[in-house]
Amino acid sequence: MAWEIGRRHAGDWRAGMAEIRDLIGNGLATVEAVPAAFGLLAAAQGRVMETVYGGVNIGGDTDTIATIAGAMAGAFAGAGEIPPAHIDLIERQNQFDLWGLAQKVARCLAGER
Repeated sequence: MAWEIGRRHAGDWRAGMAEIRDLIGNGLATVEAVPAAFGLLAAAQGRVMETVYGGVNIGGDTDTIATIAGAMAGAFAGAGEIPPAHIDLIERQNQFDLWGLAQKVARCLAGER
C-alpha cells in the first residue's frame, strides 16, 4: 500500500509523505517505519535527497524512517547524488571519514582486508 501511495505521488515527495504518514503511519514499529520508507522512496522516484527529506519531515520516528529510506535510495542511485557539503558536515560533526569507511566496507566485500 505504501509503495502504491508513493507511486501515485511520484515526483511530489511532500504529497506522498503526507498520505503515507496519514494512512501507513510514521512510528518506530516495523509495520509503519519500513513501509513508510518504501513509500517515500517511490514518491521521490529514487532521488536520494528527496527521499531523505521525506523521511526527515514525515514526523514521528524520523531518524529511523529517514535512515532506512535514505539507505535504499543511496544504494539505488549512488553516493554521487549526495551534495558534498552534506558529507563534509556529517564528517565534521561526527568526527569520522565516511568515504574512508565506505572504501573499507568495499574492500571487505571484495574479500580484501
